[in-house]
Amino acid sequence: MVATSEDVRQTALDLAERGEDIVTAVRELLACCGDRRVSVVVARQTLSDASGEDPRGTVTRAIELLDVVLERGTWA
Repeated sequence: MVATSEDVRQTALDLAERGEDIVTAVRELLACCGDRRVSVVVARQTLSDASGEDPRGTVTRAIELLDVVLERGTWA
C-alpha cells in the first residue's frame, strides 16, 4: 500500500512534467491528498530533499504546485 504522501509527490511530479496549468494541477492535487494537509507537507519535504538533482526544473515546479495547494487548501 502506497502512502498518500507518495501519491501526492508522484502526482505533483507528473503534473509538473506535463506542464499542467496551475488551476488544473491544484484541483488534481487537492483531490489526490483527500484534504490531508500532512500528506502535502510530507510530499513537499521529500521533493525539497531531492531538489538538488533537478536539471530540468521538474522538482522545483512540483514544489511550487504543492506550495499553492498548501495556500489554497481548506484544511479541516
